[in-house]
Amino acid sequence: MKKNKECSKMRFKALNNIKIYFTIQLILIGFVLLLTARGAIAGNIFKTAGKLTGTNYKILVSIAYVESGLNPYALDINGNAVYPESKQEAIYIARYYIKKNYSVDIGLMQVNYNFWGKRLNLSIGNLLTSKINILAGAFILKHYQADGIWQGVQNYHNGGGFRYKEKVKKIYGILKKNYNH
Repeated sequence: MKKNKECSKMRFKALNNIKIYFTIQLILIGFVLLLTARGAIAGNIFKTAGKLTGTNYKILVSIAYVESGLNPYALDINGNAVYPESKQEAIYIARYYIKKNYSVDIGLMQVNYNFWGKRLNLSIGNLLTSKINILAGAFILKHYQADGIWQGVQNYHNGGGFRYKEKVKKIYGILKKNYNH
């Protein structure tokens, strides 16, 4: 019996160490996102984010197109798309619904504030800054693509299924065909 308690304590400590490591890792990623986005980044941010994460930038553009229609102030509130006219209006609306415990996805890449924004230590204003939002989306996609890029795309949209993945693939196909650089 004593041996079982010791094993349980060891497992509990190991789980706590994993949680602490994961939390530290997410905080560091958030810090890197902020520094990278605030610094002078030459060229297209989608390309930069793709290079940082080892992801094809055209897939990132495709996700942004499907998620937000490339609208930097787009919000999704419990599955309802909202398109504020300014960053200030988007911040006001997002804050209001977050306080009411709604699920709010923010910006070009539709980063969920409660799940990813908090984990990456990014504010609503940060997520409405295109550079930061794209970098966050790229890191999120990288997190999900262990089983391949297209499985990662499907998982990016909260397991959005075959339809979502096919929409992104269609846009990616158009980009790949028409933009060779």
